[in-house]
Amino acid sequence: MRRPSLLAWALLALWSAWLHALQGQWAAASPWAADLGMVLLVVLAARMPAGDLVKGGLAVALGRIAVTIDPPAAVLVGLLVPMAVFGALRSVVVIRAGPARAVLAGLASALLAWWLAHVHLVRAGGSPAGLAASLDPGAWRTALSTALVALVLGPLFALLPGLALVTRRRAWEVAASSR
Repeated sequence: MRRPSLLAWALLALWSAWLHALQGQWAAASPWAADLGMVLLVVLAARMPAGDLVKGGLAVALGRIAVTIDPPAAVLVGLLVPMAVFGALRSVVVIRAGPARAVLAGLASALLAWWLAHVHLVRAGGSPAGLAASLDPGAWRTALSTALVALVLGPLFALLPGLALVTRRRAWEVAASSR
């Protein structure tokens, strides 16, 4: 059993920051930008040991905090809660499977967009009751594009350099390596 080092977590945060920066560039050019950080989060939730899920969610959140104007506390809650939910769901749903990964990433990105819109509305002095009227319809475009990216490119996110240090090996890989 190997334990991820501080370097492995720093690499995860760095990849997260780069993916979120790429997401920002994509969003500036198209309303169909996917939430690449949420795709990374879902991919990691399927592959990380249960004890490292919070650390992984924290690293992805720190990467997003580095490149966003959203309040850091809201980003932490918006990414750590889905990571906990994904961790609980992976015992009953095969998150590694394409359709499940896509649905979870799309739904979580829509909820994250709603959460951040709610936070911005309250910080601007608006009433939380008026949130339904202020929701951006672009959140559903983001959810659909996130689901598509998670379906098509999700497995590639697990192959990013350095991330093998924070993901677990499958049982057959462990058994085969002991011979």
